Amino acid sequence: MNKIHYLMNREVNYTLSKCFLTRLTGWEEVPLVKTDACGLVLFRFNNDFTGLRFKLVLNDIEILTAAHIHLGMRGENGQVVAFLFGPVTRGISVNRGVVTGIIVESDLTGPLQGMSLLELARKMEIGNSYVNAHTENHPNGEIRGQIKRF
Repeated sequence: MNKIHYLMNREVNYTLSKCFLTRLTGWEEVPLVKTDACGLVLFRFNNDFTGLRFKLVLNDIEILTAAHIHLGMRGENGQVVAFLFGPVTRGISVNRGVVTGIIVESDLTGPLQGMSLLELARKMEIGNSYVNAHTENHPNGEIRGQIKRF
């Protein structure tokens, strides 16, 4: 029985996309934020969904304090499930900057704490996740983007 369950889970894994992306703008914020800041985030899960590599590219953002993955559909705010940057007490200003990293299961927090990265992949697949970059002037988020398949 375990072998069948294992094979079934492996089949499910291969149907999920491993690559996702989002473009960050103030227009995606809830409520919207007028800003010149923008960004892009690329995500790639490894083959067994135990690691998630990311590359966060930010442009023209003032006093960045944190960037996270949140759960939530477009137009709604949700809880943080993973940290991409920060939090830092003194923000940084970025003309053009890149943050890279790897998220593992123990990094998941909030409603996904204690779950596998496969759960995060499923949320990304159905559009129920977004990235939010927070600044000193916009602590609830200055730029945001819904995560989608790449």
